[in-house]
Amino acid sequence: MHETGNLCEACDKSKIMYYREYCPRCEEPRIKTMDYYNLLECLYYIEATGHPGFKAKFWEMLIDLTSFTNESTVELWNDIDGSNPLLKELFDKMGIKDTTMTFEISW
Repeated sequence: MHETGNLCEACDKSKIMYYREYCPRCEEPRIKTMDYYNLLECLYYIEATGHPGFKAKFWEMLIDLTSFTNESTVELWNDIDGSNPLLKELFDKMGIKDTTMTFEISW
């Protein structure tokens, strides 16, 4: 992902190019299928909507939990008991009510 230099007409922030050009502040991540989100789009969206540093903290936590490569998928669990607040925050900020969700990781 990289900034394109084009500005969003709604908020005047730089758009990001990731398979398509979009504004991470104004456009919520799309569910690619009924089954999974793109994790990077979710992290950029959360950061752009007022949570700076979330992406870096989440990546560090994810690297500790699992191994992954480009174009892989990972199933994450909503942290209901509070043992991993970053997972709970991801699910809450994305409005995901399910206990598990599969995320695609591709860059």
